[in-house]
Amino acid sequence: MSLVLTKSLSKHHLFVKAQKVIFSSLCMTDFSSAEILCGNHYPLDYIPTYLPTQLTPLHAPEMNTEQAAKLPTPDDPRWFTGAYNSTIEELGAQLIQEELGRKSSNMESIPESRQLPAVHQSTMTADGVTVFFRHAGPESPTAPTIVLLHGFPSSSFMFRNLIPHLALAGYRVFAPDLPGFGFTDVDPARGYHYTFQNLAATFEAFVDALHLRRFALYVCDLGAPVGLRFALRRPDALAALVTQNGNLYREGLARPFWAPFEAYWAQPTPSHCPPARDALRCLVEYPATRWRYTQGSPSLARRVSLEPCDLDQTLLDRPGIKEVQLDLFHDYRSNVELYPAFQRYLAQSVVPVLAVWGRHDPIYTPDGAVAFRRDVRDMEIRWIDAGHFALEGNEVDVAGAMCEFFDTYYIFSPLAA
Repeated sequence: MSLVLTKSLSKHHLFVKAQKVIFSSLCMTDFSSAEILCGNHYPLDYIPTYLPTQLTPLHAPEMNTEQAAKLPTPDDPRWFTGAYNSTIEELGAQLIQEELGRKSSNMESIPESRQLPAVHQSTMTADGVTVFFRHAGPESPTAPTIVLLHGFPSSSFMFRNLIPHLALAGYRVFAPDLPGFGFTDVDPARGYHYTFQNLAATFEAFVDALHLRRFALYVCDLGAPVGLRFALRRPDALAALVTQNGNLYREGLARPFWAPFEAYWAQPTPSHCPPARDALRCLVEYPATRWRYTQGSPSLARRVSLEPCDLDQTLLDRPGIKEVQLDLFHDYRSNVELYPAFQRYLAQSVVPVLAVWGRHDPIYTPDGAVAFRRDVRDMEIRWIDAGHFALEGNEVDVAGAMCEFFDTYYIFSPLAA
């Protein structure tokens, strides 16, 4: 392991980034205690007191060629056999002991306020739906607020590592699970009809229940049309839009991915042509769910965590949920029909837009990000070397980009209200 301290200065925030290079394997199951300083952005006021004045990099014990050859690699089938457990565990234990031994005395005195804020989980009734949501940050209703909208097939869980960094920077953050996703519960007696218009109505009721008047909205994937439908009804509510692979332009619809969708959209109802519906069933099964997380860059499949992927599929596998998603697949055509209205809103509202885009997304291409420039005056694009779920593993960088963007355009300044 090596620990490197780097600094970057934005308009109002000085961030200290502790980056890590971790030696780990599937054979090691308890490595979390070694991740003390790793992967976090700290505003200057929150720099932990336990950071040493001179940060000494921690390196793995030196090994000769023979010792190194004994270590497995992910492409070695013996990686999964446990044959090298002792070598890896000994090395891992040595790394952890050296790191913890150097900092354990100071760790005990870390003020709670200087650690990443806790992310809370709550539910509330909105639009007759029990909406599950995650939240963190200041409780004051006057604090600058960010609302995060997930995509398919994910939930607010996709923001689990982004929320605390935004909260640490002083933002009040809310991330709901939309109906049909995550842990939001829809009573069958409610007779909920799963359309994007209804998802937007439930989201609007959620916003009203929280008494949110103006906020920055982060959208991903199908969260984009839900968020923009809300914006059409409440044009003054959005202080800024952050779109992470959330498409609003036809040129962003990648082929051949969307070809079977267009055949499905040609049917008058979701059940009118079973073959067209069945052609998309593969997209609600595990191989497709895993593909969304692992495609994008050559190394992504080896380093991505499968925890969110497995959770997404577990929730998809609940009774009736796959049919809900197939209904929404059909109704997605209504979003494409609304693209011109969404684009007019962007042009007329002058809402600043930050596009954070995985440049290797096979679902929504980079052309979809560039297209925002046609309608948005204050527009920035941050490319990520990733695929569709570009946030996964890049939360620290995305949080930093968001904070810098908000500062640059004075999003939460009284003058911008």
